[in-house]
Amino acid sequence: MAQGVLLEPNVLQASEVLAKHDEEYMPPELAEAMKGIKHVNPNSDDAYTQPPAPKPSAGDY
Repeated sequence: MAQGVLLEPNVLQASEVLAKHDEEYMPPELAEAMKGIKHVNPNSDDAYTQPPAPKPSAGDY
């Protein structure tokens, strides 16, 4: 969902964008603070030089 101003019939200047995530989503800052996991953008060069972080298990919450 986005809130903003319609500039043209197909151009929206958004002032706020809200996104829905699945139940496993955790903001990278929170994941790093809670588990010491560093977020790596999958589109960056670092994504191919570091192994993927382990997925948390149900008992980690």
